Amino acid sequence: MHEIIGQLSILDIVLIFFLASILCAHTGITWAGVLLQPGNLLDFLPSKIERIKSPYLQNLLECPKCVSGQFTLWTYVALCIHYQVFHWFFSIAFGIAWICWIITLTTLLHKIYGFK
Repeated sequence: MHEIIGQLSILDIVLIFFLASILCAHTGITWAGVLLQPGNLLDFLPSKIERIKSPYLQNLLECPKCVSGQFTLWTYVALCIHYQVFHWFFSIAFGIAWICWIITLTTLLHKIYGFK
């Protein structure tokens, strides 16, 4: 990991973090705010999601914050595995902080775009 970050300037690192944050936040917004709405590509899924008995799984599939948070979590885990970044404290602390940041950003963008 140090070989990768060592070659980048602080501006590059901030830019990558910002772009990854925008991507992760827009994933949930696009899923719940656009694709699942009537008349769009995946408008058949809400009726199938409603048949799921667990309200936690229903929220996980319909809530933009939940979708963005899950996408961020699994993206972070995949990046940690790929780049072999495992530190018992920093990996967990940064992962939790990034997921919280994405959920906050998703909420903010969701309100700005005016989705229900």
